[in-house]
Amino acid sequence: MPQFGVQLIGLVVLVLGTALGEVLLQRRMALAGAAREARFLAVIAGVGGLVGATVWWQNPDYAFAWALPPVAARFLAVAGVAFGAVALRAAWIGTIGHLRMIAAMLLVYLGPLAAAILLLHLDRFNPSAAITYAFFAIVLTMVILSMRALLRPPDEVRGLTSGMLGLGGFLAGLWGLVLFLWPAGPWPVLWPWPQDPLTTRLIAAMFLTVAAACHFAEGPAERRTAYILCLLYGAGIGVVVSLALLAGKPASLAYLIFWALVMVAAVRGLVSERAVSSAHAPNRRG
Repeated sequence: MPQFGVQLIGLVVLVLGTALGEVLLQRRMALAGAAREARFLAVIAGVGGLVGATVWWQNPDYAFAWALPPVAARFLAVAGVAFGAVALRAAWIGTIGHLRMIAAMLLVYLGPLAAAILLLHLDRFNPSAAITYAFFAIVLTMVILSMRALLRPPDEVRGLTSGMLGLGGFLAGLWGLVLFLWPAGPWPVLWPWPQDPLTTRLIAAMFLTVAAACHFAEGPAERRTAYILCLLYGAGIGVVVSLALLAGKPASLAYLIFWALVMVAAVRGLVSERAVSSAHAPNRRG
């Protein structure tokens, strides 16, 4: 299929999926004002992440706003699936804590990346490509909506998380910050794309996003969502790195090991949360 046809199909699916999601969610739980806008943002992020992932995994020339190395493209696809799944979960639950968490994740993911692009990497974009303008339009819209969702006073804030989830978020954030600020480091095991600082910053942005999810998980339901994000992203990174190594292509074992540990911690956290929820559930037998 021609490039324009694929992009048009993607746009139609995004628009229709977002519109349908908004209608169904509004019927399920009617929201208004800032809360509805924040939920709409989560729906856009969820549908967009899942739709984009299907193309990013294949990594054709027109899949993204700039050319990505194959492993990085699949890392991006994994991020799209993980982010998309938890964004739709948050939209379905619809609590202010969940919606603020998604807004924080989006702002952390897109805000620094957009600033770095404008200041350092505009030469990587083709001004004659339609996807370039679509990319900047989507990023600008999401950043503005995320800021609006976070700047408005919440109905409640129950405090930030700690423990294993907080530790995992801290380590992911620390690694992401190092990659973002120093994208051309000396060790390939930690910096797989030192010759491509923009791609390194793109991957680092998801590390920072995982950290934001962990630290903005205000209550038990939000913690479960953060654990699901860590589980999906960790498992996805494991699959991508393993496939690359089996195919004899270069891939970093450090990414595999770190995100495997995060995934295991996430599974443990989900089991613990389930046990706690069961222990506090009412005894229906009286």
